[in-house]
Amino acid sequence: MTAVSGRAESGPAATQVAASRRRPTWLVPVTLAAFAVLALPLDLAVVRGATSGHLPGSVEKAIRLSEAFAHGVGATVILIAVFLLDRANRARIPRLIAGTVLGGLLANGIKLIVSRTRPRAFDLHGNVLDSFSGWFSLGRLPSLQEGFPSAHAATGFALASMLSWRYPAGRTFFFVLAAVSGAQRIVSAAHFPSDVLFGAALGVLGAWLCLPGGLASAPFDRIEARHGVRPRGDGARSGA
Repeated sequence: MTAVSGRAESGPAATQVAASRRRPTWLVPVTLAAFAVLALPLDLAVVRGATSGHLPGSVEKAIRLSEAFAHGVGATVILIAVFLLDRANRARIPRLIAGTVLGGLLANGIKLIVSRTRPRAFDLHGNVLDSFSGWFSLGRLPSLQEGFPSAHAATGFALASMLSWRYPAGRTFFFVLAAVSGAQRIVSAAHFPSDVLFGAALGVLGAWLCLPGGLASAPFDRIEARHGVRPRGDGARSGA
């Protein structure tokens, strides 16, 4: 009779399974995009409420300060900190950077195709569909008409996804920061909720493409393999 071992599976197959468990499923960006469509009828009412000045001062200040997490400069500072503090796994930095940047680039690419007026320049008692003002502006319009989607939200959720893969113990914290920074875009009348949700979808998609098993993963797999870094999500080195 063959004995069944109680030990966990080991080897390359096990490390790939561990990595996949920490990689967001493609259903996450699809679900966020679906919520963005469902949020359209609520866009005007939510922004009216968020900008009415009824939030406690301390809460509004905290929300406004959270923008740093989703701003390009803030994301850069965080990734530099990771590079300095996690010296044993610096080979993962190219993947972390690429996933974060790709999320923001996807959002900025959509801005070149879809023109939408930002809430601060739109009649919040009008028809929400009138906020969409054209197609294929290709960067010729002012920022006030480049409201869809939120590149801040895309960057924040891409960064949260990449950090969650690398440091799974902080997953909840990272996504709370991303969500609050997304709320900041609404409170500041820079974006409608649907802009933020669609930006979040693009951010998670950008990260998903760069994480192990994604379409853009191969070059990062090779970099990490050359440095002896396992593909599993906890970042342990092969010699550990």
